[in-house]
Amino acid sequence: MAEIGRNGLIFAVALLGAANATLRPVTSSIHELGWLESAGHAFGVNPAVWVALILALVGLHARDHVPLTGRDLALAGTALLGLTIPSATISWLVVAAYALALAFDTRLDPTQRTAALILAVAALRAPLISATMSLLNEPLLAFDAALAASALALFMEGVYAEGNLVLGPDGARLVILTSCSSLANLSYALLFWFAVSRTLMPRMERRAWLAGAVIACALVSQNVARLALMATSDAGYEIIHGPSGRLFFELLMLFMVTGITLLGVRDALAKHPRDRAAVAARSA
Repeated sequence: MAEIGRNGLIFAVALLGAANATLRPVTSSIHELGWLESAGHAFGVNPAVWVALILALVGLHARDHVPLTGRDLALAGTALLGLTIPSATISWLVVAAYALALAFDTRLDPTQRTAALILAVAALRAPLISATMSLLNEPLLAFDAALAASALALFMEGVYAEGNLVLGPDGARLVILTSCSSLANLSYALLFWFAVSRTLMPRMERRAWLAGAVIACALVSQNVARLALMATSDAGYEIIHGPSGRLFFELLMLFMVTGITLLGVRDALAKHPRDRAAVAARSA
C-alpha cells in the first residue's frame, strides 16, 4: 500500500471525475457534429470549463512520492463509487465534494490545495446554475427584460417590460427565454476569471477582485445590449440571433473576459515563477 503514490491517486481520481462529468456533452457533440466541427465548438463544453479543469489538474499533479493512508483510500474509494452513478450532475457533485476535501487537507502543498479549490468551483458551477435557474428562472428573466427595455427606451418611445417580455406600442418586441439569460455566460466568465487569478495568486489581491467585479458588470451590460438590439426590429433580431451575430458577441465576450482577467493579474504575471512559488510557500 505504501508503494502507491498518494499524489498519483489524487490526480487519477480528479482526472477520472472530470472526464466522467464531461463525457456526455463531449460524446453528444461528436455524434451530432463530427470530430472536426465538434472540436471547433470545444466538444460541447464551454472553453472556460476546459481552462479551469486543465489548470486544476496541472496544479494537482505532483511528482513527490507520498505514501497513502487509510483516509486517502477511503476518500478516493467513496468518490469512485459515486462516479458510477450515471448522471452528469451527480458526477459534478462528487468531483466537487472530493475537491473540497482536498482543498482543506493541510497535508497537501499550497499549489495542490489551490488547484483543488479551482476544481471544486468548476464542478459546482453546473449544479448551482441549474438549481438557481429552476428556482429563480422567472425573476431572473424578468430582470433581464427590465434592463433590456430600459436600454431600448432610450431610443424608442413606449417600450416597457412585463415579465420576460419586452413590449412596445406595437406589441411584444422580444420574448426572453432561459438561453438568453445573463446568468449562464456570467458563470462561465467568472469561472475563467477565478481559475486564472487563483492559479497565479496565492492570495487574491484587490486588483483581481476589481477585475472580477468589472467582468460581472461588463457581461451583464453586453447581454442587455444584445437583447435590446434584438428587440429593435425583426431584421435586428435575425442579425443578432443569427450565426454571425452570435459569433461576434461570443468573440467579444472572450476577448473582454480574457483581457480584464489578465489586467487583474498583471502584477502576478510580471513576477518570476520562483517568486510566486516562494510567496505561495509563505502563504501556506
